[in-house]
Amino acid sequence: MRSLLNGETYSLKYMPIGISRLTSLRTLEKFVVGGGVDGGSTCRLESLKNLQLLRECRVEGLSNVSHVDETIRKTSFVCILSLVEP
Repeated sequence: MRSLLNGETYSLKYMPIGISRLTSLRTLEKFVVGGGVDGGSTCRLESLKNLQLLRECRVEGLSNVSHVDETIRKTSFVCILSLVEP
């Protein structure tokens, strides 16, 4: 899969752990950090570094991340960041 067009999934509260295994992704319209019922079932922002081909991604929920600068620096894609509070 090269594109995940989930930008209009307004009820999306978190990303599943397996998203980091979609290594062919080039576009991920929305990556939501945190917000899950069980912290063990949510994907962390650091998982984006495994997506080497990713070029576009909008990240929401950055208030749930303590070290945003460090994580974004380790990625190789153009990232559009938006902080969205629930």
